[in-house]
Amino acid sequence: MKIVNINGPINSGKSTISNLLSRKIANSRFIEVDDFEAQGLSFQKRIDARLHQLYDALEDAISEHQDEVVFFAYPMYPSTFDTLKAVIADRAEFIIVTLTPTLEACLTNRGTRNLDEWEIKRIKEMYKEGVPTFEPSDLFIDNTVRSAFETSEIIKDFLMK
Repeated sequence: MKIVNINGPINSGKSTISNLLSRKIANSRFIEVDDFEAQGLSFQKRIDARLHQLYDALEDAISEHQDEVVFFAYPMYPSTFDTLKAVIADRAEFIIVTLTPTLEACLTNRGTRNLDEWEIKRIKEMYKEGVPTFEPSDLFIDNTVRSAFETSEIIKDFLMK
């Protein structure tokens, strides 16, 4: 079993690419962390609540072992990485694919998304925090000019080796 994190800053294409991959690869699924409910909480408490739900969902996926590949789209930080390594332990292969579009590309409205001021500010912070250069990554992809389809094909080929 493989647990695959599609890492990258806001607006880098994580969810779009994860969705494509879950449709292209048999016996796989996509856990959309952004869909986890955490309304009415402060920013940090929302993050903590969503991560807790992610850890629970991954624990269930590993225990049930109904899928060969489980994708989740979420920005990776060292503390999140450490917790995920503990949750996954040696029960599944943990792979991190980091999307690295340029900052300028991430700050543009890509696809159907219209960025608000908070997202623009947060994207800049994420670049300073090192999200697109997260070192334990197994694969880095500059998807500045690649389509989501092209990027998903590169990831699929990497995973199927």
